[in-house]
Amino acid sequence: MAKDNKKKNTNEEVNAHEKMTSSKVRAKSAITNCSKCNKPFSYNPDDGEAPKLCKACYKQQHAVAHHDICKECGKEFYVTVGEAEFLKGRGLDLPRRCYECRIARRAAKHNSRQVGQSNEAIR
Repeated sequence: MAKDNKKKNTNEEVNAHEKMTSSKVRAKSAITNCSKCNKPFSYNPDDGEAPKLCKACYKQQHAVAHHDICKECGKEFYVTVGEAEFLKGRGLDLPRRCYECRIARRAAKHNSRQVGQSNEAIR
């Protein structure tokens, strides 16, 4: 019995020691200011580059501001608050096509310009 009690005490001491050392060995943290609300927040510098937004602003930036049906393919798509602010800041309207259709449309315009330019160069 004495040996069993001693083992329990030893295990409890080891667990207590692990708790103490693990709380002392925490990840490094650095403090930076949010680029949107300017509030200070902490981050782990070992994760790489410092984030520009605090958690609250990041969540708000990625929230859905608008959803619509694509004019070309009929698929439902979403526009985030960040995208809407970006477009509004440049005086642009919200998109009426989904991301994939916008990319395809730009590529088609770009290809038609290249073809037109090469035809003019040959003449």
